[in-house]
Amino acid sequence: MQIEQSTLKATPSGICTVEDGVIYEVNALYGTKTRVGVTDGKYNELKELADSYYNKLVELGAIVPPKTPEQIQQETMQVMQGMLKQMQTMQQELEVLKNERSNVSTDAKPESDEHSETIASMGTSTASVGRSKQPAKRTKSN
Repeated sequence: MQIEQSTLKATPSGICTVEDGVIYEVNALYGTKTRVGVTDGKYNELKELADSYYNKLVELGAIVPPKTPEQIQQETMQVMQGMLKQMQTMQQELEVLKNERSNVSTDAKPESDEHSETIASMGTSTASVGRSKQPAKRTKSN
């Protein structure tokens, strides 16, 4: 291993050294080194490498980046506008149905009056027929 930069620094936990951007804690008693971190330069280098891989994977479609708050808000607004349009359409259809129903109701009143008069006249004639001793004759009506 080639040492680009070697710095020794005493810390409360022991002695640290930096080799090739990696920070090691050195145990002088046993002669061992434990990796404890990296320098800012090494960190930035690794972050740039990871970002380039991430961007390439996003470009290829292997990773879908999380949506930004602006994108989420825009999608929510689009859904709400669609719902509003649907509600307006339903309201218009409801108005048409109400108008049709009121037209049917006004047209049906005279007919119901005619039917009630016919039924009333039948009731009186039935009463008189019911009193006679001969059975009433039935006729087919279309």
